[in-house]
Amino acid sequence: MKRNYYFYLIPLTCRGFSCRVLRLPVFFLFAFLLFNNSEAQILPEYTVVEGVDPVTLVQQYLIGEGVETSNITYTGNDLSRGRFFGESNIGVDAGVLLTSGRAQNSKGPNNSGSKSFDSGSPGDVALNQLSGSNTLDACVLEFDFVPQSSLVEFKYVFASEEYPEYANSSYNDVFGFFISGPGIAGPYPAPPGFPDGAKNIAILPELTSPPVYVSINNINNGTSNNGPCEYCQYYVNNGIGNNPTVDKYIQYDGFTTVLVARANVIPCQTYHIKLSVADISDRSYDSGVFLEANSFSSVGVQSSLTFTHAVVDTAVENCNTASLRFRIDNVRSEPFIIHYDLGGTALNGVDYEQIPDSVIIPTGQQEVFVDIIPIVDDLPEPTKVVEIIYNTSFCEYIPDTALIWIKDYPQFELLPSNPQSIECGQSVFIRAGANGGIEPWDYLWNSGNPADTTDIIEVFPLVSTDYIVEVTDVCGNSVEAVIPVEVRGPVAVISQGDEINICLYDDIDLSVEGGTSWLWST
Repeated sequence: MKRNYYFYLIPLTCRGFSCRVLRLPVFFLFAFLLFNNSEAQILPEYTVVEGVDPVTLVQQYLIGEGVETSNITYTGNDLSRGRFFGESNIGVDAGVLLTSGRAQNSKGPNNSGSKSFDSGSPGDVALNQLSGSNTLDACVLEFDFVPQSSLVEFKYVFASEEYPEYANSSYNDVFGFFISGPGIAGPYPAPPGFPDGAKNIAILPELTSPPVYVSINNINNGTSNNGPCEYCQYYVNNGIGNNPTVDKYIQYDGFTTVLVARANVIPCQTYHIKLSVADISDRSYDSGVFLEANSFSSVGVQSSLTFTHAVVDTAVENCNTASLRFRIDNVRSEPFIIHYDLGGTALNGVDYEQIPDSVIIPTGQQEVFVDIIPIVDDLPEPTKVVEIIYNTSFCEYIPDTALIWIKDYPQFELLPSNPQSIECGQSVFIRAGANGGIEPWDYLWNSGNPADTTDIIEVFPLVSTDYIVEVTDVCGNSVEAVIPVEVRGPVAVISQGDEINICLYDDIDLSVEGGTSWLWST
């Protein structure tokens, strides 16, 4: 099993510095959402809900693990902000949407190359400075936050109707993510209490100095979507509004790939971030920033599971070992110790090989592995679970639990066909159905046909043959079966009967039925 995932409920009242987000296991969420938890998740139609309360937007739909928030404010038209969810081609299934026009205008199909909404809002000082132009229709969401680790990050997509025709022009809309706080200094204005200014972390992942800010002028494929390329590996062409049956999800003519904004911070200190987008020069052609749901996070210690056989998501006796990876946010100059509590129905040293109650990440490294190796006892037992409870925060105790399920190895056997008998020249289907073990199974027959890799094959023996099949499961365990196929020779019958009387020197025509060739003896 993978580690626990959570959705977030906001309490009705808050006390002290901030509202603590309540976390509940994600299976409660499934009772309310019509999502299909299968290999191919079925998403609802792309949907936008405008005017969602700013506190709800931040605490329920934006903030993930390891972050506490306070002083949430919004500036702009209520219709310019909202939340989104559902099927689309932007690479983000759900989250928060901030626009320079109207959030609902993001919804496809793309049947216009110039979708616009005049929000009537003023511009923003920081965006004026970033763009070097006068901004209008600003949509600004900002808040204070306390990170639980030394790194804060979130995922986003920037989209615009300005694409592609206004690429590399002075009309381009602008957006920015301005962060301020301890250890951060920048040229952009910051609220009182953050004297060193703010810096924009909406930058390309390229390691350049100075950084390249994400904008229409910096990410595009020319004014006709055919070059010249400006970091176009991060650009998605969504049409120009003349082919809505193809460009059916999102109205914006172009957008970026999913990018990550991140900043190094000091754990447990208070920071401020300002998320903003605006028009430039005029109020035409909407733009928007999609912020991925619950991706704004700052987790000090994270965990993930891998397995010896990746297709099996449990630990299995005599088959599959689970490895729990602990990872910290940054390389440390001294060893980092992770203490954890063990729980669950599986007993340490009885159901799995003994592990300690802590693990050390060496100096200069960011991760370490704890192996959960099931002990083979050949006793039929129910599925058991190992619970590893660890602290995710560098500031306080915020526990998370990794779950590893341990199963018995299912008895592996074959159910082969009974011995077969056919006439010479005929064919027959034979089968060796696998049962137990751990799927998928690989079949190897001695039929001489390399295409015979399934449980049922057709054979054409000319003589009696023992067909042997070896079936191997994903764990590498194998079983074998032998299926005899008897080939009976032909029986020839002279059609005139068994006894024919003829006179000396007379002639007679004889005919035979059965077989394919004959040798007469007179």
